[in-house]
Amino acid sequence: MENFFLTLGILVFIFGIIFVAVYWLSKSTVGRKKPMELNGSGRFDYKSEKSITADFTFKWDKQNFSRMPRLQIFAVSKDCDLIYHLTNLPFFPWDFKGETNDGRVFTANGLALSSRGEKIDKGIDEISLGFNCNLLQIGNQDNTFDYFEFYFPNVFIAFDEFEKVGKVSTLNISNIYLEYNGCNYNLTFSGLNEIVTKKKSIIENGEDILTVKITIRKLSNDLLFNEAKEVLEIISDLMGFVYGDPVNWILGIAYKHNKEVFSQLRDVNFPSLHTFRKLIPVDSPRHLTSYLSQSFVIYATLNEEKRKAIRRFNGGLHFSSERLVFPAPFTTLGSCIEDFVQYAVTEKDTHYIDTTERRKIDPSFAIWVKENIVPLLNDIDKADFNDSGMKQKLSALIQRNLRSRINKLLETYNIEYDQSWVSEFVKKRNSAAHGSYTFEKDDYLIWSRMVSLLERVILKEFNYKGDFIDWSVSPPITKEFS
Repeated sequence: MENFFLTLGILVFIFGIIFVAVYWLSKSTVGRKKPMELNGSGRFDYKSEKSITADFTFKWDKQNFSRMPRLQIFAVSKDCDLIYHLTNLPFFPWDFKGETNDGRVFTANGLALSSRGEKIDKGIDEISLGFNCNLLQIGNQDNTFDYFEFYFPNVFIAFDEFEKVGKVSTLNISNIYLEYNGCNYNLTFSGLNEIVTKKKSIIENGEDILTVKITIRKLSNDLLFNEAKEVLEIISDLMGFVYGDPVNWILGIAYKHNKEVFSQLRDVNFPSLHTFRKLIPVDSPRHLTSYLSQSFVIYATLNEEKRKAIRRFNGGLHFSSERLVFPAPFTTLGSCIEDFVQYAVTEKDTHYIDTTERRKIDPSFAIWVKENIVPLLNDIDKADFNDSGMKQKLSALIQRNLRSRINKLLETYNIEYDQSWVSEFVKKRNSAAHGSYTFEKDDYLIWSRMVSLLERVILKEFNYKGDFIDWSVSPPITKEFS
């Protein structure tokens, strides 16, 4: 009898655990949309050299996208001749154009062949192929739309307005109004997956997740995809400049009469869950929207060359901070500075004499080198002193040193600075570049001070006024920037 009750108790306990597990599993999936799965047929093209007609399958889950390959298309072809060329298929780049089973256009660009295989199904040879891709579209992008939704992963920001999330109202929505190319737009920022209240647990979970949705509407009439994308690219750049990591949307959805009619997915860089070096307090309400409203006006007027220069500059700052294993951050940051100085500072301030004056002395310099230096060299080294090499050496000779160029960069943007910060950084960078570096306990602070001065250059570029986070001190503090 005792064994009977013991067995019964164990069974009740086991069934209780199963019941609780099933209950919570069902509760966690309530309201969740099913993962996207599309099937259809079309053609894969490699340049104009090779084509493969095949059926395709594409799956993507915006709730658990990090647990799957980013963008991957699987294909099955019954082309018998393909069997003989299977091992010689080119790797990259392929393009695909086809149609889903429900009649929607499906295109993908920049595909890389990731797998290939052969099997026999019901006596018929089938070739299976897998492709990774950078970008794909579902539907026709040339139509006009009522509004777009763009989804951003791993971006944690504060919001300005209350919205009901679940059973409680919380700050979960922000709005900004922008003018671009003579048109007015409303952008609504919304928090996803309860990021305001569950930020800590999301980060601890360690899974990439969609956290912010930006809805864009044109106030006057319908919206084209390219104009919505252009506005969002500017917003993404501006957010990335102050967030501490590249900020990019990975999913864009277009709506007409509240029905989803077009979408684009991208495989792009996005922030890690642990991004920490933010330039403004994006975790506090109104700071991000204030910054975006101010900086958009200026950044939107810059040509693409200037935008690229700022993106490279900011990317260099991010890259130098990705792995703070010294001396690498010093050399990376030095290269970043040298590149941006060419854009931001006049040639007269980066060189002792300008190009016009240099060209006047090119012939006499070349003669002097050929008479005094070249005779001392072996045949291999002499090749470095051809006409183009001679011009490069003269340009390097008359270039101002790194300390002078950094000083001029900061002065150009009216940045107040301590000269010792610049000198200490240049000393560390030079020792790192020339193989004489020795780690010291203040190296992080020396690097961080230099980066903090360069981050202010970005804020000055956009004439930003408001709070910013000063990383030149430890711990960092929030100050007013004007």
